[in-house]
Amino acid sequence: MQRELLAASQRREHNQKVVQELLSSDVGQKALQSVHVDQVQVTRAVSNLSDAELARLAERAKQAQSDFAAGALSKEALLIVAIAVVVVIVIVVAKT
Repeated sequence: MQRELLAASQRREHNQKVVQELLSSDVGQKALQSVHVDQVQVTRAVSNLSDAELARLAERAKQAQSDFAAGALSKEALLIVAIAVVVVIVIVVAKT
């Protein structure tokens, strides 16, 4: 049981890091500016997401960054993904 709790905690921490890396990037900063949201607010909001919501956003962020690095995604498309991540975070947290 303790091992499972530790694994879940590590997964959540990793997912938070993935989302924060996207939000802290140049593209992430542009996304935050374009929707007029402060990074501190979004950072706090990320910690309020459920494990499932956070995992989904982290997967999208990771895939977008991977596609961008491989040249399969333009900077503009990455910006759109980052904006979508920010909007989802804001909406989910506003509902709670």
